[in-house]
Amino acid sequence: MSSSDKLSLKNQLNELKQIWPECIQNSARVMINPHEKELLNKALPDFFSTALLVGVILALTKSALPSAFLFDGAAGINPLILTLMLIFNGVLASAIFYVISSIPAFIRTARMANRELFFQCIRTFSILNLILPVFILIAVNRMAINLDLKVATSDFDLWFGLVVGLAGFVVVYRVLGNFTSRYFQFLFGRRTSGVIAFLSIVSTSYVNPGSSLSYFNQLIDAGKL
Repeated sequence: MSSSDKLSLKNQLNELKQIWPECIQNSARVMINPHEKELLNKALPDFFSTALLVGVILALTKSALPSAFLFDGAAGINPLILTLMLIFNGVLASAIFYVISSIPAFIRTARMANRELFFQCIRTFSILNLILPVFILIAVNRMAINLDLKVATSDFDLWFGLVVGLAGFVVVYRVLGNFTSRYFQFLFGRRTSGVIAFLSIVSTSYVNPGSSLSYFNQLIDAGKL
């Protein structure tokens, strides 16, 4: 057995170095064209890759937030638990979205919705995995300083939170909203499809426990805060 065939941590890390740029590239391609179905075959691998990437970055860096923030919330977050919760949240939300989307589809066709909707939601979360941790860190920062999520600690906190929130909205609208609307367009027509897609996404956000910051309470290691 040659040395190149031996298992090693270095070889595994080299594999990850090749996977991560590809999943980021795929995310960029989906933002440009959310209807590119070829990438649906890579939705699940990219989803797990971005969740793992966030955990690794958080573990290797002292803080994932700019120094303009007053409190180092990253120091109190367990990277492994964050990765696992991002994975669980994305899979659960996608399953809920698929079930909710299947209700109007079943009424119209007596069949469940196309499974492409599930994988497109997974694809959406493969991008949101890069945004959600920033929301969490902002929330930890605000709670530590002001004990109130609604009160920004500084002007930078306020504007940065708005930019991150807008980025999340654009991802959901661009990647999931457009795709879902087009799917329902073949079943209900152009005018109705947008409304059904919107209601499906909003209903998923309401039902999914991961939409509440309380879901991520287990992330915080109080001993490090």
